[in-house]
Parts: sequence; C-alpha cells; structure tokens
Amino acid sequence: MPSFRVDADGDVEMAAPPPVFEVIKPPELKSWDQESLVEWLRKRRRYREEIVERCRISQEPVDAVLHSVRASLPPKLLNYLAHYVFRQPRDAITDQEILDKIQERVSEVMNGHIPDMYDFFKTHLKMDMDEQDVEARVVKYFVDFDQLIEEHGFTSMLAAGGQDRSDYRDRMKNRCKLIVENLAPEVLKTEIKRLVSLQHREAKTDDIALHQLVLARAKVQQRYHMLTLYDKSP
Repeated sequence: MPSFRVDADGDVEMAAPPPVFEVIKPPELKSWDQESLVEWLRKRRRYREEIVERCRISQEPVDAVLHSVRASLPPKLLNYLAHYVFRQPRDAITDQEILDKIQERVSEVMNGHIPDMYDFFKTHLKMDMDEQDVEARVVKYFVDFDQLIEEHGFTSMLAAGGQDRSDYRDRMKNRCKLIVENLAPEVLKTEIKRLVSLQHREAKTDDIALHQLVLARAKVQQRYHMLTLYDKSP
C-alpha cells in the first residue's frame, strides 16, 4: 500500500509534516523551604499549562507527556518525605499526596509568624499610577495582590475560592478590605469605600463584585479626568 494519497488529477498529495515542539523542561524542586516551594509551584503550574496546550495540538494524552511530581524531587528529599512525613514506601507515594503536602506547607505563614497584614500590604501593594491604561492598571493591581498572597504565605488567610471552607466569609471579608484600603488615587479609594458601604454591600465579601466595581469606577473617573484636562486646554 502506498504511504501517500493521490488527488483527482493524479498529483501526489503531500501530508502535512507533524508539528515540531520545543522541549518543555519540568521544574525541579531542590529545597523544602517555603520560598523554593512557592517558586516551584508557580513553575509547575506554568509547565502543566504548556504541556496541556501542546497535547491539545498533538492529540497526545496529557498524562503520558506530563513529567511526574515524584520525578521532580531529588531522591534524598523523596526518601525523607517517604520515611518521616508519609511513613510509607517511597514507591507508594502518589503525585497528588506530594502536591497536597507542598500546598499545605506553602499555606503556612513562615515559621508560624503572622505579620500585621494591613501594614504589610500597605507597604507592598501599590496601584501603578504610571500605567495610563486604566484597565491594565486595575489588572496589575489585582494580579500583584494575589502574587503577594502566594509568595508570602498568606494563602490560608486570604486566597480566593474555597467556598466550601468554614472560613470563606471571613477570608473574603479580609481580602476585600485589603484591596479597598490600598487603592489609588485617593479619590478612587474614597468612592469605592462609600459605594461598598452604602450601595454595593455584596462587595464587602465578594472579590469579583469588588473587582467589577473598581474597574467601572476607575474608568469613569479617568474619563472625567481627561474631559477636565481637555476643558482646561487653551
């Protein structure tokens, strides 16, 4: 049987060559300290996203291509976890068990020390007023907020989601309060505080509603600001 096809005119139809993929290297976990775990989790998520996208194109099964979590750990660290943490044979430990343990470790605040969250975010969470695109500015603000939560061990107290957890409402309340308290410019923060207090009370405990409110009012204020500048121009 020929390995090619012939069209109606007798010409050979050339099959499209298979796509060539760049090698995607999985991240290696080299240490059990919190900073290394946070960095590894971030890289692992990105690695998985790239593998899923590749498999979408190549039609390969994701599980067949994805490098295992176990293989990402140094043998000595895996031996330690098997003996002291999981207390079972190394080969019996699953990827999900390791991921759950890493997530648990990351969710802990460093060495059990709980800093003043309000002072911390007041110092580190800033609205980038150099960004002229208002929507991009708001996007960056919310992305930075979540990144600070992840990188500094506030996940268990401030992370989004987890509606099935008993602390969900308190967590969302703290999350929304921190978002509002660090908004800029001051006129935007003042308006959002007033709206949340009087008209949009759901935004006190709903970060999605709060995001929509912040974005909408920031755009309105920016348009008003631009009109004011236009009126003042000679």
